[in-house]
This record gives sequence, C-alpha cells and structure tokens, in this order.
Amino acid sequence: MAWPAVGVFVGGQGRRMGGVAKGLLLHEGRPLIERVLGACRGAAAPGELEHVYLVGQATPYAATGVPSLADAPAGVGPIGGLRALLLRAREAGLEAVAVAVDLPFLGEGLVRRLCLEQPSVAVLAPRQVGRWQPLFARYQPERVLPVLEAVLGQGQLALQAVIGGVERRGGAVGELALTPEEERELHDWDQPGDIGGGLPTLEP
Repeated sequence: MAWPAVGVFVGGQGRRMGGVAKGLLLHEGRPLIERVLGACRGAAAPGELEHVYLVGQATPYAATGVPSLADAPAGVGPIGGLRALLLRAREAGLEAVAVAVDLPFLGEGLVRRLCLEQPSVAVLAPRQVGRWQPLFARYQPERVLPVLEAVLGQGQLALQAVIGGVERRGGAVGELALTPEEERELHDWDQPGDIGGGLPTLEP
C-alpha cells in the first residue's frame, strides 16, 4: 500500500499564544513539532512515509528540514492549507492526512489507524462533542477537492462545511471511533491555559 501524504498544520501567527509558534512550545522537554512529526513517521515502517509537509506559516520550523506548503489561497485560514495539501497529494496520486501541530499527546498508533482504516471512504475523521475533527482526518483528494472548491466559492471558510458538503454529495464520510485513551491523545493546546499540563484525566 502507498502511505498518504501527511500535512502537519502549523498554523498562522500564533495570536492566541501571544505570538509564539505553537509547534515550538515544549512538552516534557520536546517541541510539539518534534512530537507530532515523530508520531506521524512512527506510524509507518521506517522510510515508508515519504511525503510529509508543514502546512501554513512554516518559517519558524526551518530547522526541521521538512518541506512546507503555503496556504492556497492565503488569508482564509486552515481551508487554504487543506486545499494546498490536497492538491499536492493529488499530484502524487496519494490520499492526504491532515494533523494539527498542537497535539502534545498524540501517539503513532492512533495516526496509524487514521492512515489505514476504512480505506474506501472519502473522509475519515473522529467526532468529538458532535463535531468532526478536520485537522486529524484523512481525505481522498479527487472526491474532496470539488467540494472544497465549491465551499470556497460560496465564501465559506469552515472545514466542517467541507466534510458536510462531502456527505451531502453522497460521499462516504467514515467516523474513526476513539477509545477514552485516544480521546485524550487529541487533547490540544489551543490557548495559554492549556499549556504545561499532562494528559487530561478520564472521567470516573
């Protein structure tokens, strides 16, 4: 099998974090960018995950040596990054996996599940609190790009609208069911108050 093209979404200006690039924040002494890239690469056998990109404003991460994809178009948020990733994956004849950089607890096993399970669906993603997780999701470019282009053409920028549009057009959207432990792996660092804690505790 061909492993998908993986895009780690590194975000924009880091305004919620006071201008600090999220991926450079440290958890247990390691930058988030290293932890997330490690989980993605570890999901496959060594050397098999050939297409890995940083999506978005990647200048702060130049030292990683990972190629970057600029949002296309710029200035519209993550939907521009997803479009860039899908275009690149289509060129390579691959599916695309989108992963947010602010996931300090992400493990390679969960990334492997995202890459491999339900291979026939147009989109595979978990649902949390009734919403899809579009930045931990797998996409088939040929089936998703027309929907994304239509969403952009209507002036919508929400990634939820892309997945909803795939559903409305009859494209199969699969849910990646999560164990309680995997739910915790997707606990993100979205604002300053999230930083520095360990894994969130399970509800009794």
